[in-house]
Amino acid sequence: MFQAHSEDNTAAPDQIRVSTFLRKWYYFAITIPVCLGLGAAHYFLVTPTYVVTARILIQERGKPLTPHDENALVQSFLPTHAEILSSPSVISRAVPKIPSAKVDSPDKSPIDKVLKRLEVRPLAGTNVLSVTYTDEDPQWAIDGLSEVIESYRDYLSEREQSGHQQTIVLLDKRAEKLRHEIADLQVEYQEVRSQSPLLGTDVDAASVQRNKLMRVGEELVRTQSQRIALENKLETLLAMQADPAQKNMHLVAKPAIPNEFDQQRKVVELLSRLNSEGLLAGSHLQTDLDTLLSSEVEYSELRKSYGEKHPSVLAVAERIETLEKRLNEVAASAQTIVRQETEALRRRETRLASLYQDEFTEAKKIDEYLVKQQQKLDEIDLVKSAHDTIVVQLNELRVADQAVTEGRSSVVVSVLDGPILTDELLWPQPKPLFGICVLAGLASGFCLVFASEKFKQYKQQPVDPSRASRQLPLEFGRTA
Repeated sequence: MFQAHSEDNTAAPDQIRVSTFLRKWYYFAITIPVCLGLGAAHYFLVTPTYVVTARILIQERGKPLTPHDENALVQSFLPTHAEILSSPSVISRAVPKIPSAKVDSPDKSPIDKVLKRLEVRPLAGTNVLSVTYTDEDPQWAIDGLSEVIESYRDYLSEREQSGHQQTIVLLDKRAEKLRHEIADLQVEYQEVRSQSPLLGTDVDAASVQRNKLMRVGEELVRTQSQRIALENKLETLLAMQADPAQKNMHLVAKPAIPNEFDQQRKVVELLSRLNSEGLLAGSHLQTDLDTLLSSEVEYSELRKSYGEKHPSVLAVAERIETLEKRLNEVAASAQTIVRQETEALRRRETRLASLYQDEFTEAKKIDEYLVKQQQKLDEIDLVKSAHDTIVVQLNELRVADQAVTEGRSSVVVSVLDGPILTDELLWPQPKPLFGICVLAGLASGFCLVFASEKFKQYKQQPVDPSRASRQLPLEFGRTA
């Protein structure tokens, strides 16, 4: 008997055939209606959910919609505003005006409830945000999303205005401080000005002093040059008077009469050159030399024509003698004259050097005061420039703050479309819900058929005789 049962069992296939599912159709007749009934209960009992969407354009005022630069700041602009829109700071402003944000328990946060229903998504490659909000009531969903967008606008305006106000306060304090600095610097400038020896326009007064110092310096250099030149001529003069050979030197043909002037002619000529160069005073030496030369030429011609005893010749000889005597006297005192002129130039040089030092000290003093005054003026100009810059910034901020107050903020938020319902009802929708119920009923029927077949195969498994013989005494003992 056991062998025949084993053969029948092995002959049966291990897999469940399709005919088995068709034969047990009543399982599906039970599971599918049950799932549909559960779906219907869910449809009538669950709270419906509606979805509202809107697209918002975020644009900085005065900038193009499609910027050419793709730096990190531009790329992070839209994600930053997406985070701001979905931040608790913005949602907390809209919560009092959203009816569905009310919570039953104080442990729950209405802000978290609204944040769970809100979704903000930046659209790649644009300055547009896609905002989605879900609610049980379609009108509440529309109103809630509208309040969130309006709170976002108010938040941006208040943040920008708050930043403007803080910056205006800081710049006002800085401008006031700079005005005090300007006043202090002007007082310091007046003190330096009162101590300054300058009169009139500072630059003109300093220029006059510099010109004066320059003229004294030029005069000092000229006096030094004259003194050095006279000293050199004095050495030449001493050498000429000490050289015996100078006694026999003549420039022109001399008359036959005895003449001592030939010994001093070089000295007189030297003195004449010094006179013509302005190194010695007096202008008669060159005139006397020219007169003497012309007289010597005339004497030579008259003597050849009339002889030495002619009255005309004697008159010319007397004139030559008078000139030579006068020039000899000048030549005899040449060293004294040159030394006196040299000492006079040295004394003049000493006075000019002292005057130059005094003028240089005065010019240096004037220059120091001029530098101090210019430094103070430069400091005043620098502080004034900083003050003017701050005043310009203050005016710009006040204009921008007024613009924000009037609704013209630096970031323009424009609603492109919405808030609108994406569908009449997000969930539960009849077709998807009952379709899922049918699929669940089919899956449940398949599971029941599979389980029943497996249980039936388990009951039909053959019993091992040796195992049965071991189990008989145990069963007998139990019955006994």
